[in-house]
Amino acid sequence: MGDIKKEISELIQRWNTAIINLDLETCRLLRDSEYTAVLPSGVILAKTEEIKLLSEIAKDVHSIEIKDLSIRLHDDVAIASYNATGRQGVNSYSYSITIVFMKKQDSWTAISSHTHLTGEPETDTNQQISVERKQDFNSNHNAKVDIGLAHRIKNLIPVEVKSLAKKGIKRITSKSKLSSYFPYIQNKQGSRYFFIPNSPDSNLDKDNGLPVPPKELWLGYADYISKYLASGEKDVSKMLSIVKETGFEFKQGDRILDLGCGAGRMIRHLKHLSDTCEIWGMDISAEHIYWCKQYLSPPFHFATSTKIPHLPFEDRSVDFIYCGSLFTHIDDLAELWLLELHRILSADGRLYITIHDNHTVELMDTEYNEHGLVKWIKSHEEFDKARNNLGMLTINRDNDSMVFYGIDYFKKTLGSLFEIISVTQEAYLFQTAIVVKRKPKNV
Repeated sequence: MGDIKKEISELIQRWNTAIINLDLETCRLLRDSEYTAVLPSGVILAKTEEIKLLSEIAKDVHSIEIKDLSIRLHDDVAIASYNATGRQGVNSYSYSITIVFMKKQDSWTAISSHTHLTGEPETDTNQQISVERKQDFNSNHNAKVDIGLAHRIKNLIPVEVKSLAKKGIKRITSKSKLSSYFPYIQNKQGSRYFFIPNSPDSNLDKDNGLPVPPKELWLGYADYISKYLASGEKDVSKMLSIVKETGFEFKQGDRILDLGCGAGRMIRHLKHLSDTCEIWGMDISAEHIYWCKQYLSPPFHFATSTKIPHLPFEDRSVDFIYCGSLFTHIDDLAELWLLELHRILSADGRLYITIHDNHTVELMDTEYNEHGLVKWIKSHEEFDKARNNLGMLTINRDNDSMVFYGIDYFKKTLGSLFEIISVTQEAYLFQTAIVVKRKPKNV
């Protein structure tokens, strides 16, 4: 145990020395290929984006002082937390950082880091350093989100170094905790943008003739096209089979809503219904919605939604709603979203929701026990405390929340509004699917 902590401590020293020396090769070696960094603003960067940012920020950093280092161990995962002061010229910044290391093939690499500023920037001349904002979009939503855990990453990035705002840093994503959605940001045009409807695209899905989104919009669901397309087809096929077993049949004029559609990973596989049904995709990421508008409309319709529970549909006007891995990321507003979905669901309609539940936890101990993200989840004390008596658990909050429910607790939450028709384990990777309809008394 002592030797491991010493090893991690030495890695921390190497980590900071590499930043001071602008040793980008060492920076790359210390970070896993699936690494992500969370900046003080809530920005989430992939490995390449963070190193690009470091190459600008760290040019004038001449020292980083570390104190209060603590290291927690959980199997082959180590979580290091410490406070630090970075000095850049006459300026100094105090911050706290948590780095999660994972051991792979006898070598430790970082899989994530999370930084919080602990004080305002100070200068020896007592001048206030301005904080400027750089808008851009991140090309990679780390593979740890492949089970829908993370989160659509786009908004405003406060950059704590004034000169950095003048640099051409590209493809940085942010997630402002004050924003109700993630605005569309185009790298070079700034506040100006355009798109051409039905743009020609050579990268077509041969099965249905629809364009395939660029990899940076896949939200980590796959690492190559065929797997991405297959994952959406599998989830839709399973969903339609489950819903059909509840006695629901799609009919002429039905309205369908994919809430949290991303770049259309699932909705594209409903093309066979688009001639008879009105099909909508909605997401809080305008970047994904604009791609869908440009390439998948028609046959589908799209709109940017917000984190505030409000949907622009009339009461009882949507016949089928599905939320694949959406309530796995909604913490404080879950009940309000259920009320809003109840409002728009038609009298005979169906609502399909997938969640992390007790069975998910069981799978995390068996089939997915070696998954890096699972190890990270299990390293949290709150997870250990809640796992055997689950009500509702969230690890991280707001844009980064990862939510678990005890299935009985979630059914009770649904029960005041809906009639529960079916519960299917492992319907969406290791998530459980629940199908409900309005209670007869509400018809």
